[in-house]
Amino acid sequence: MYNVPAAGGAEVPGARCTSDSLGTVMQFSRPLSAMRNQLAIKTDGSATWLIAAYGSSGTRTVSYHKQRGAASITFKKPVARPTVQSRPTTARAPSGNFRPTVARAPSGNFRPTVALAPSVNTRPTVAAGPSASSPGIRLIPGLSFEYSFVGNDVLITVHGPPNTWVGIGVSPNGKMAGSDVVVCSGGRVKRHFVTGYNVPTSGGVDVAAASCQSTSSGTVMRFTRAVNADASGRQRTVNTGGSATWLIAAFGASGSTVVGYHKQRGAEAVVFRGGPAVRPSVGHAQQRFHTPLPDHARQLLHARQLLHARLFAPLHARLFDPLHARLFAPLHARLFAPL
Repeated sequence: MYNVPAAGGAEVPGARCTSDSLGTVMQFSRPLSAMRNQLAIKTDGSATWLIAAYGSSGTRTVSYHKQRGAASITFKKPVARPTVQSRPTTARAPSGNFRPTVARAPSGNFRPTVALAPSVNTRPTVAAGPSASSPGIRLIPGLSFEYSFVGNDVLITVHGPPNTWVGIGVSPNGKMAGSDVVVCSGGRVKRHFVTGYNVPTSGGVDVAAASCQSTSSGTVMRFTRAVNADASGRQRTVNTGGSATWLIAAFGASGSTVVGYHKQRGAEAVVFRGGPAVRPSVGHAQQRFHTPLPDHARQLLHARQLLHARLFAPLHARLFDPLHARLFAPLHARLFAPL
């Protein structure tokens, strides 16, 4: 059923819920396994669908929602470690590598994938680097990168799985077409401007002073690129003014050190901090129209698109197309054809 649960329900012991002018926080515990009227949360590597909703401001009792959506999340169950006697340490906040990314899939080879959910309580945020350099930002499961600014350039170091090719690129909208991509393939670092959704297996331009190593311990690619777009438009701008830059990434299967079809791919909106001012250009002006939404808004938008495609569009076609054909089309012909 699709009715709002305005009555009934069971109290959740040990839970808390606060709602004030700063925000609403709900915290509770629940078993992972299925019980009566309770679905299981999967921890075997497969995804669990979560739905969410909230009401209008000032409506503190559940009723019809103002916003709702759904996302598939892979919960990673923490592994218990044996305890030893040691001096107490200060708990540290989880790194940015454990944030869930957007569960949506635009067309193209580089559609974002659902990332592993954190094993601790964190809020999904757009990936953001610190003031001058980054300790490591995960773009897709198995691939992360670091950056630091050198004048008007940015030095990027990519860490990927062992014995494989890796690629990273700046995209106008999170898709492959129109992306400025750098690939570590066969021990060489090449730059490609991708116009479609095909894997750049040939061509490209060698990147000067770059390095690429793929061993049994991991793959590391290091290169420097300009922050600003070039005059040809084939090198995209890395935004440093607080707005996000879409990055796409991919890597191949183990043993495939020459670029080919990917084993894993995805996209992420990253906010680069501490860089030089971005020079206004045609490429930069075009990118402003693709400023990504926050993670929660993108999840809800994707859920709304799925709901419309699967439910409302077929319902609209079934109800209104026959009505239009039998009533409005003949009426339109009778009234306006003589004119």
